[in-house]
Amino acid sequence: MNEWKRRVRWGLLALAGMTLLAVGSAESRAGECGGLPRQVVDALVNEEIDRAEALVSRWLKKAPKDPLPRVEAAMVKLVKAYHTDDPGRRKRLESEALDQAERATQPLGWQPDAEESDGTLDERLARGYALSLQAVIRYNRHQDRKAYDLGYRGRQLLQSVLDEDPGRADAYLPLGLYEYYLGKLPAERRRGARLLDLTGDADLGIEYLERAVQEAPVVGPEAARVLLVQLGLSDEALCRYRTLASQMHRRYPGNRILGLVARIVPLQCRILESEGEAVAADAGPLLPEPCGRLARR
Repeated sequence: MNEWKRRVRWGLLALAGMTLLAVGSAESRAGECGGLPRQVVDALVNEEIDRAEALVSRWLKKAPKDPLPRVEAAMVKLVKAYHTDDPGRRKRLESEALDQAERATQPLGWQPDAEESDGTLDERLARGYALSLQAVIRYNRHQDRKAYDLGYRGRQLLQSVLDEDPGRADAYLPLGLYEYYLGKLPAERRRGARLLDLTGDADLGIEYLERAVQEAPVVGPEAARVLLVQLGLSDEALCRYRTLASQMHRRYPGNRILGLVARIVPLQCRILESEGEAVAADAGPLLPEPCGRLARR
């Protein structure tokens, strides 16, 4: 179970940014600050999975032909799979997530002879995320060769969108995680990664994630949670995010892990400083206040 959780946790958080797909859609522009996609992210970060699922279900009914909510539906299914200890239920939820991701890759109207790089930025984002999510699920099933192929194609599509429109800050979350995790591969796996053109830069990954926290209208909170919880940063490095940890706990009180981090990180930093250790200055990014008003330290 621990190994399965480790693999799924990597996959979920490397792709939880898939909600950015909706940034360019009509649904996301409804309301303020990311619209319905941001509401889904907020619910998941606050560990309100049932609420997130209800929001996605509502979106699917409104836009049954749109691949974007299908990608979010797949994400929610995979999160639910991670939260169950029943192997049968876990396998079923994972299969449902894979089905949604595959349907998002080839939505209604998709032409068999179309290139993956064809279409609008939103369509390419949807395709890139759907491919990446499929890669995660295949990886969890130990289908490594297929996972690497899907992951490479997904990463290339996402990078092409960011190259064309650097203002799409939500793209920095998944690409930051690609950079970070591929940059942290153990030495024995780096040669194979180079052959597959799946190398990364961990420092660049951190830079991308911090930019997502500050600028991404939809996935900023998830980027913040990843920095605080997912990456396994050293105590000294986490001191850079002391104020961010406090902000996230206030915003998402339902997430017990964030509450624990908000208490432990400042204490650990004070202990390290009292022992004469060099720690990172508390100068990390902060989430904007609702609708773009910058947060104050």
